[in-house]
Amino acid sequence: MVDFAAESSGCERGLDRLASDLANTTIQQRLVPVRLFYDFLMEDGQRDSNPVGRGRYTPGRRRGGHERGLVPRLTKLPWIPTEQQWMDAPAVAAEEPIRNRVMLALAYDAALRREELCSLRTDDLDPTHRTLRVRAETTKNRLERVVPYSARLGEPSKEAVSQ
Repeated sequence: MVDFAAESSGCERGLDRLASDLANTTIQQRLVPVRLFYDFLMEDGQRDSNPVGRGRYTPGRRRGGHERGLVPRLTKLPWIPTEQQWMDAPAVAAEEPIRNRVMLALAYDAALRREELCSLRTDDLDPTHRTLRVRAETTKNRLERVVPYSARLGEPSKEAVSQ
C-alpha cells in the first residue's frame, strides 16, 4: 500500500514549483482532478483526510467563517492610467479621425457605456437641441433616456454624421 501521508508534503513542494510558471486559474483547474482523486481515496477508506482540500464556509464563525483552499483565488484588478497617461490622452485623441474624436467626446459628455456608444445611430443625435437619445434596447437597465452633450461637440458631431 502506498503511503499517501508522506507524499502530501511533496505535493506542496510541487505546487510551489508550479506556481512560479502557471497562472492562478490554471493551477486551480489542475488541482481539481488531484482533489477528486483524494476524495475517492477517502471514500475507499485508503485515506483519512484530503491534503488538497477545498475552501469551506461555516456560518456563524467570526471574520466571515471562510477557510481558504490550498491555492487562494486571485482576482485581477482593473488597469488605472497613470497621471502622465491621463495628461497625454488629449494629444493622442487629437491625432485620431473625426469619428473617433466624436465618439470619445460623446462617451465622456453623455456618460455612455461601451455598448451604448457602439450602438448609436445617426438619428439618435439631435443637433438642434444638442441631445442624444440612448435607445432602451442598448441600455443596461432597458430604459430609454435622453442626455445632453456640450456645445463644443455640436459642430464636430454634425461633421462626423455627414461623413
